[in-house]
Parts: sequence; C-alpha cells; structure tokens
Amino acid sequence: MPRGNSKKGQGVKRRRMADPKEKEQAIASVVNPRSSGESVIDFSSDPGPSQTSTGTESNIFNENIQFSQSLPCLEESLFDQIGCYVPMKLKDKIWKHEFIDLNLLIKSPRELANFPDHEGDLVVKGGHMRIESLPCRAIPNIHTWTSAFMIYMSILLEKQSSLAQELLKYMRDIRFAANKSHGWGTYDEQFRLRKAQRPQSSWAVINQDLWSFYITTAMRDQGQSNESKVGFSSQSEPLHSFRQSSGQQNVQPPRTCNAYNTKGKQCHELQSTVWIMGSSIPHWAGITAASRSGGKNLNLDRLGVQVKWITKSGMKWKDLDSSFESEIKKWPAPNYIFIHLGANDLVSMKSKELIENIKCSILRIKVFAPDIRIIWSDILPRPYWHGTLRPKLVEIARKRVNCAVRSFIKTEGQYISRYPAIKASEHNLFRHDGCHLSQVGIGIFLNNIQAAIETFVLGVAKVFPPDK
Repeated sequence: MPRGNSKKGQGVKRRRMADPKEKEQAIASVVNPRSSGESVIDFSSDPGPSQTSTGTESNIFNENIQFSQSLPCLEESLFDQIGCYVPMKLKDKIWKHEFIDLNLLIKSPRELANFPDHEGDLVVKGGHMRIESLPCRAIPNIHTWTSAFMIYMSILLEKQSSLAQELLKYMRDIRFAANKSHGWGTYDEQFRLRKAQRPQSSWAVINQDLWSFYITTAMRDQGQSNESKVGFSSQSEPLHSFRQSSGQQNVQPPRTCNAYNTKGKQCHELQSTVWIMGSSIPHWAGITAASRSGGKNLNLDRLGVQVKWITKSGMKWKDLDSSFESEIKKWPAPNYIFIHLGANDLVSMKSKELIENIKCSILRIKVFAPDIRIIWSDILPRPYWHGTLRPKLVEIARKRVNCAVRSFIKTEGQYISRYPAIKASEHNLFRHDGCHLSQVGIGIFLNNIQAAIETFVLGVAKVFPPDK
C-alpha cells in the first residue's frame, strides 16, 4: 500500500517542508531596503500552508516595520543646474502652466526640501479642521523677480524649449515696465493668472488692458525724477500702489506727504475722505481689502486719504438716498463719494427710469453737500443675470445706463471709474453664480478703485482709466 494511504495516516495533515527559495526571499526582504532612506523588515502574516492545524509552529506575520532615516539637505553650489532644488510638485505645476508664487523658486534648498504636499497650513478654527491657503508674498524688487523668473524659465524650457524667445521677450517687458511704473509686479501676477486660464496664449504678446491699468496709467514722470523727493523706488514700492505722470498740460502736479514718505509717519497734511457706497460687489471688495497689504484704506495713507466703506448686499438705487442721509447725520461730509450701484435694478426697472433716478440722487447729494465730488463707478457686466429670461436685453440696458450717466457726470464736472478688463466672457473673474466677482475679479476691481481714487485726488484726470 502506498505511503500515506494507510488508515494510520488518514485524517492527519502532513507538515510541509519549507522551500529553500522561500527562505531566500524572506532573508532578502529583511536585508534589502525597499527604497532609499528607509529600512523595512517584512514578515509574512497570512496563514499559509506551512501553518499546522494544531498551531504548534510559529505564525509568520506580514508587518512593515519602517525605520525613518533622515538625510542631510543639499547645499547650493554654483556648479549645480538652475532649478535642480525645486521639488517635482512645483515643476509639474510649471509644466502644466498653472499659476505659482515665484517667491517659492528663490527659497534655499533646505526650505524647498520641506516644501509641503498640500498648499496651505492645517488649522483648527471653531472646532473644525481645515487647510488654509498659504499667502503669496510680494517680490520686493525687480532684481529678485528676475532671479526667480530665470529659474521658472529654466524649468519650463526643459519640456518646451520652443518658448525660449517668448519668455525672454516677456522678461524684457517686465524689466522695462519696472523702470517706468510701480505696477509691474501686479501686471506680472495678473498676466500669469490669465496665462494659467489660457495656456495657448503667447508670452511675447503684451496684454493691452493690463498694461493700460498697471503700467501706462502709473507711468513715472519722464521730465523729472521725484524719487529722491518723495522716497519712491521701483525696487521698494509696494506692488499695489499707483502714481500718475504729470506730463499733461494745465494739470495740478502730484502732491505727496513728506512725513509719510521720508519718515514713515502717518500723513496728516492732505486729509481727504472717500465714502465707497454700493451693493454686493463693493461689499465683498471691502472685506477682501481688509486682508490685503494696505488694508481697507487701499494703501492711500501716504496721500492722506481715508476710505470709509458703506455697503450692503442686495442694495438697490432707491436705498442710496436714505443711506446717505443717515451717514451724513453721523459723520462730516466726505470729499469724495464713490458710488457703485444699479446692477440690481436693471432687471426690475426700465433703463430710462433708472437713469433719471441716478441723476436725481446725484443732484440731491450735491444739495446736501455742495463741495462733495461724485465718482460714478460703471455697472459691471455679468455672465448671468438672475431674474430674467432675456439677459441680452439686460446687457443692452446696462450699456445704455453707463453711457447716459457718464455723459451726465462729465457735464457736472465729476469723476468716472471704468473697468474695461472685467468682461462677462472672462468666467474666471466671476463666481459660479455668474454675478459676483471671484477673488481674481475682486483683485482687479480693488486695484482699479485704488488707482482711480489716487488719480482723482492728485488731480491728474477725471476719468480712469482714460478713454481710448
């Protein structure tokens, strides 16, 4: 009778001898680490054929015991390739044409080695855990920006070498702008934000709207240098500040506060008060301004300008008169009143009626405070108009109202703030509801308000940006 078929051997499982190859694999899993910088001991825990039914043999466990081995950080060397310390995550964002903070590229290798996997800090607020976005720090001067952009170029050209001439042209444009205007940093940020939305666009083509906003309208005086007088420099000026050239004839020259610019003290010489009144757009803009450099005062302290935000979500034109009367009883009349209102009335009111209401309110304000100066803020377009089935007619009415009120404002000798860069077709400038501005849109809106107020206070022009 063959061995193992006897009655004595029935019902008893035979112990299987370990295969020599299995022993070699077990030893290799202990000796050979799985990756550089880690030592891993691997035991098999799944019950296999070597385990007896009586449990007389030891179980083999499948546990990963990892011993972390931290390596020293590389130190920067002149002989290293440009951008070799930049983490792969950042490089991937650059190759995908996503927007990045250029400040990250000029960090030391040690700082870059600790670059987080997430794009924010883990915080606990109100009993809830969330990741808050890391704030972008403004690059202080054009020399630092050039160093950062050279690293950016080097990384991008690894995958797209055909862009070399475009990138060199773009770098030349920014360096040229830095010699002419204090808005070069904002232009760069806004250009790259739009580049992320439209990767097929060319680096070499100047964005005319942005250039008009941040470079042309803030151009430095050509005939004389005021930097030594007022303490401004293209390498130290905050990115969100604007100045106008005084090359125009019969225009009051720019005035500056020496106490603020030379000694860093609060300006008390040229006090002007501006009330910003309106609905949801300026309401959210005021909240965003509080977290920006310069705060709710829009960095206009150096001109002695004080900004007061009087806003309400859902506000309509009929609410302006009562709101103004209430505030004028509590506070002295401002020097300027900036009105951004009327969009909520376009759906429910005929354009002719709205135009007449706007004119009456402006004349009424002048009766209460004859010396007050009115700043009309154009009604913005929207991708979507709530409450109507005929959005095209509402858009026509919006343009008609803006045109009529602008004409009236000019005859009254008042001021106009326009927004040619905010278009309904630019969906990234709006929230998903199609009517409120996104953070990018609010940034453009705030920069425009700041530049407009500075232009009007300095007496440079009465329309910003200038009509083409």
